[in-house]
Amino acid sequence: MRRPWPVARARTAFRRVAVTSVAGIIGCAAPARPCPLVTAPAPRVECTYSADGDSTTVRVEPAADPYAVPELPAGDRFAIKFVYVTTPSDLSSLRVYTFQRTNGAPVIVHEAQYLPPFVAGRGGFTGRQLVYDDDGRELAYACVWVER
Repeated sequence: MRRPWPVARARTAFRRVAVTSVAGIIGCAAPARPCPLVTAPAPRVECTYSADGDSTTVRVEPAADPYAVPELPAGDRFAIKFVYVTTPSDLSSLRVYTFQRTNGAPVIVHEAQYLPPFVAGRGGFTGRQLVYDDDGRELAYACVWVER
């Protein structure tokens, strides 16, 4: 059933007043003061990796500078790097780099990128990933998303 014109117009006017009043209460109604965007905190990522019988769990925090994130030693032959970027939101991702340590510079043997939304599943949102070096030694890792 269609409402009569004055009733529909009155409801629209009431909605405008209600929205403006709520914005005024939180301090965003003045045009000179922009309303801050309320954003949810970034999800926390925890990754577990193991090599040579040692297992380690790390909390991966969002990185302001992805190039400054250090590599983590993983056994005698591997190093692993978790880079979690949340800003800007269109470039948000978790990248995992696995290196084989050699006498010279480390050699990258595995690179993966995971994009949000991170879905919880068996083995975390990455699943259990296995990486092998030249000699067949294994590094395993899995990452899970933990809501704050």
